[in-house]
Amino acid sequence: GVFQLRHEPARAHARRGRPVPVVWSSLALDPAADQGAGPQAHWGSLWQSMHLGIPDHAALSARREPIVIHHRTRGPMHRGWVFICPGLENPCGKRTDKLFLPRPVRSMFHLHADFDFKWNHTPAAARWACLHCHKIRYSSLASRDGWNLFIAHLTQGLLFGHEVKRPPTVPLTRKRRYAKHTRTPKRP
Repeated sequence: GVFQLRHEPARAHARRGRPVPVVWSSLALDPAADQGAGPQAHWGSLWQSMHLGIPDHAALSARREPIVIHHRTRGPMHRGWVFICPGLENPCGKRTDKLFLPRPVRSMFHLHADFDFKWNHTPAAARWACLHCHKIRYSSLASRDGWNLFIAHLTQGLLFGHEVKRPPTVPLTRKRRYAKHTRTPKRP
C-alpha cells in the first residue's frame, strides 16, 4: 500500500508507443524501513530529521557479504547484500540487513542554556552495530504497552501512558490480522 502504479502517455517521456508504467508514492519514504514505508502517522514528521543527529565522528566500518541463492537450473543468483555486525566491544559477527546508531538521550538539561550540561559520548554509543548489540526494542501501538512507550518517548520520559488519555483516533488495532503459527517438530 506504499507504492502506486499509473500509466502515462509515452509522449510525456519523449517516446512512442504504449503507455509507460510509473511507480510513485504520495507518502514520504523511509530508506531504513521495510518496503520504504515511514512509521505510523501518529509519529508525524519526527523521523524525517533524525539523520541530522548523527555525529561527525561516527564512522561506519563494517564488512558486507553478498546474498547468493543457488537455484536448481539457473545456478547461483545474487539477491542483495548483508552487513556483518562489527559489534561494540567484541566482534558480533551476525549477518544483518540493518546497522543502527542510537542517538543519545536528550533531557531538559539540553534545552536550557543556563546549565552547562554536556552529554558524554561513550565510544560504544557512537558505533554502528546490529539491534542485538545495542539492545534495541521494537514497539507497536497495537501491543499492550505500546501507548506507554509512545508517550514516554514523545515526552522524553516526563509522562507515562496511563497519565495521557488515548484519543479515539489512535485505536488499539493491528495492521495485519493475527494468524496463529504452529510449529512443526524437527525431524531427526
